[in-house]
Order: sequence, then structure tokens, then C-alpha cells
Amino acid sequence: MTTQYRKGRNGAEATTYVDIPGSEVRKLPIHTSKSSRKTVSTFASVAEHKDGFTSFVMFQDYSEIVADEAARCTAANVAAQHQRVLERVPEILAKVAQHYSEERLAKLARIRGTA
Repeated sequence: MTTQYRKGRNGAEATTYVDIPGSEVRKLPIHTSKSSRKTVSTFASVAEHKDGFTSFVMFQDYSEIVADEAARCTAANVAAQHQRVLERVPEILAKVAQHYSEERLAKLARIRGTA
């Protein structure tokens, strides 16, 4: 896991890509930045990373706001919240595993045309 910190157009941002056990193409990006509600928000979502492209199926692939705090979007606030969320990665990965039951995986494969 490597975290990238940068200054985006709305302030500080942090992104970490977490490998999902048992999957070669799925990754769990965790992204912390200023939200449209003017809060510091951390979002986790699963996407397929294959052949240089990233794809996800809206309303099917796992996604969740895992932290949302009313704070200024400073580098220090973003880094602190992002670190707190990274400490919860095992819990988040458990939710991801639950989300992708065998039945759901078969449905996603049909939607993506890979079944």
C-alpha cells in the first residue's frame, strides 16, 4: 500500500490503492478530499484495473463513504483522517468480501460481458 498526497483543485487529497486478497484485477482505492458538502470525506470503492483502464459497475460494485468530518481541507486534516481510515482496512476488506458473494460475482460478470 502506497499513499499519494497531492494538492487538488479543492485542497489537499490523499489516495491509497489497496490490493484485494484473491483478486488480480480488483483494487480498493481509498480517497480522502474535500466533498461537495464542504467536509473532509473518505470514499472507498472497488474497481477493476486491467490493461491500463479502470472500470466499475455503478450501483453494483462496492462503494462507501467510510469517513466524513466537518473540518477544513488542510493537508494535516486530510492526512490524519486518511490514516485513521487506513487503520480500518481489514474491516473495510471484510465488507468488500461480504459484498462480493458468489451470486453477486456471477451477476457482475454477466453485466460486464465476461461470463
